[in-house]
Amino acid sequence: MKRIRNILMNCKGYSLIELLTTITIVGIIMAPMTVFFISNYTTYYTETAKIDAQQQLRAGMDRIMTDLRRADNISIENDNGEKKIRLDLGDRIYRYYKQKNINTDEIIVYQEINEVKNQLVYNVRDFVIEEERTDDGKLQSVTVTMEVWVNKAKEEFVSLTNMHKIRY
Repeated sequence: MKRIRNILMNCKGYSLIELLTTITIVGIIMAPMTVFFISNYTTYYTETAKIDAQQQLRAGMDRIMTDLRRADNISIENDNGEKKIRLDLGDRIYRYYKQKNINTDEIIVYQEINEVKNQLVYNVRDFVIEEERTDDGKLQSVTVTMEVWVNKAKEEFVSLTNMHKIRY
């Protein structure tokens, strides 16, 4: 028992100065690492949101362009100043258009198949349909531009434009 007591009595601890110096050195090393971690964390979530928006945008645009290529007849309808793409595919009628929710001010792009509405793309900033006609009034090409919000608060969005040329 005396031996253990002697060992414990001869052990010296760290002084307050040594502890404060160690804490200061660790703090100096950790501060830049914390800034680096927070910066990378923010970048990761920003880029993930951008990738998600691009995937949604690309999937919606691919659906529209695929149906444009498959269509037997293509026409542009004007509904109170808003353009709609109308496609005749066999016995089905497809329409693509945007609709603004009055309560939330949100724009949603819809695919309508024989009067049944399906939400195609959400979180839309804008959806523009442009048409080009020949001299005799025939539809020559349809250009679709879609913009999807990445971060509405920071006004960040991704955009995609595709054109379909009509062959007669």
